[in-house]
Amino acid sequence: MALRRPHRKSRHGCSECKRRRVKCDETRPAHEEPARSKPVKSRSERSQPPGSTLGTINPFDSSDQDNNSNPGLNLGDLELMMQWCNSTYQVLTRNERTDPVWRLRVPEEALSHPFLMHGILALSAVHIARTRDDHRRPTYLNTAVAHQNQALTSFRGLLNDINDSNTKAMFALSSVVVVYAFGFPHSPDLKGFMGVH
Repeated sequence: MALRRPHRKSRHGCSECKRRRVKCDETRPAHEEPARSKPVKSRSERSQPPGSTLGTINPFDSSDQDNNSNPGLNLGDLELMMQWCNSTYQVLTRNERTDPVWRLRVPEEALSHPFLMHGILALSAVHIARTRDDHRRPTYLNTAVAHQNQALTSFRGLLNDINDSNTKAMFALSSVVVVYAFGFPHSPDLKGFMGVH
């Protein structure tokens, strides 16, 4: 006889079913196999409204990615987030007091607000396009436009519903959009404003 594992209620399924990546309706005993009729979404995918997921933009051809990589992992977006954490945030930093805001707090806020995450990724893509002499420059610019469009679409939808939970993210995106607008190349010459970092 199999031992019964504890099976506590949770908002997004039990931890055992999450670990096994199976669908859990939390009505079966833990030792029974849950149905696997639908692909299981990650916790972050469940908590986001439709149309606001970050995985919809794939800036690079599949040939640029490792074929053995997790299909739910967008390496292009991870590269852009790394760019933000390593240098792009400095474009918005004025001094030592604002450094932790843009380096730490804004990305933390972006985890709860996809529109801000898209804005961060858009600005990072523009920053890469301006600072690297890379054959993928047009791809980075296209990625920047796609992320910026998603950011602004979500942002516009919230303009009539600014509240305590989204105020910081809305303000941060407003600042990011200004830098994006000045940094996005409007001519073939990509040297300029953001090339200092």
